[in-house]
Amino acid sequence: MTQSRGQNTLRSLQSFATCLSSASQQAVYAGFGEENLATAIGTMYPAQARNRDSQDYIEGPKAFAEKRKPNWRNV
Repeated sequence: MTQSRGQNTLRSLQSFATCLSSASQQAVYAGFGEENLATAIGTMYPAQARNRDSQDYIEGPKAFAEKRKPNWRNV
């Protein structure tokens, strides 16, 4: 993945919850250092692990399924 493509992805993520955004940023930037895309995608970065255990991790898909804006708590 090119760095400019990664930066475009990061800009589009700015409307998400803070913890989701930081996890995505960490994954994108850390992924630049991986040997290939498959490795970058398959790696669980620390911020992603914290996000997986957050209330927002559940809220995002739930809000999508209910066709409403998510109520981000950033916890």
